[in-house]
Amino acid sequence: MARTDMTSAATIRRDLKALQNPWLRDTGALQRFLHQPNFWARPAARTFLSVARPSGIGDVLMCTPALRALKQINPACRIDFYTDLPDLIAGLPYIDNVYPFAAAPWRKTIHFKYEFGAAPKAHISRLFGDQIGLRITDTRPDCVVHGDSARKFAKLLEPFPKPWIVMLRKASGWTPNKDWPNESWDQLIQSLDQFGTIIEVGTSDETIPAPAPQQNHLDFRNKTDLKALVGLIKVADVYVGPVSGPVHIAAAVGTRSVVIYGGYEPPAIASYAGQINLVNAPPCSPCWLSTPCSFNLRCLRAIKPAEVAAALRSMPYRLKIL
Repeated sequence: MARTDMTSAATIRRDLKALQNPWLRDTGALQRFLHQPNFWARPAARTFLSVARPSGIGDVLMCTPALRALKQINPACRIDFYTDLPDLIAGLPYIDNVYPFAAAPWRKTIHFKYEFGAAPKAHISRLFGDQIGLRITDTRPDCVVHGDSARKFAKLLEPFPKPWIVMLRKASGWTPNKDWPNESWDQLIQSLDQFGTIIEVGTSDETIPAPAPQQNHLDFRNKTDLKALVGLIKVADVYVGPVSGPVHIAAAVGTRSVVIYGGYEPPAIASYAGQINLVNAPPCSPCWLSTPCSFNLRCLRAIKPAEVAAALRSMPYRLKIL
């Protein structure tokens, strides 16, 4: 093919993708048709499927509903998953093999995606299902729990008062518009001084000072790998924080969540039954911005520590069976 012909073909593909992107944010029959025009040849009908999602705890876990549904309707299909987070899913009964993302056979692999330039309109798990030709109704994720880690944390936390509350301040380095202000977190911790135990996870850096010592505050930042984080959330009574990996882990292991939403994204794309969503959506939302907010995160600042504390206190805490 001549260079000009190749350039024209690339331009046509780019233009077609641009036309499809607004539709791919939603879910339904049209979405599945855009991905898989031939229903009978859809990936879910194959005897072998190679899929990939490299990173992002929540992103990897949101792949599991589609693969679980696939195995239910097509038990003979062998599923290979390529990811850099194997500890999350290696051992799930419906995923046959888990390999490093770099080893994925590129042309033969379906790369689950939802980054279409603007915030999705439907649950991301449903979008992933559409990409293999399936309608997903159960968006609950699955996650491998390493029992030794859960038992270790249950023993470690035993002397501390319940409820055990896992807290995360920062979602990630590439989504700063999800992060509730640090002063709000500090006020929340102080208001919960006589209510349960706060177990802070995530990373600490120069922008987040070490918390003042409190009897019911445990600072586990930079002290939990992925296996340990899953085990800790499994034994905890509730997670509180922004939309991030722990929200999806909590949904997978049966731990309730209080999720602090600003205007970055709508709750419908990644929320689950049993969690309390604290939402403030100004006219500029959902912004879906990775660059700094032009309005000083007013959507997040409007959510007050007292509101978050009230949501945590309203949770129906019960004895958990590990």
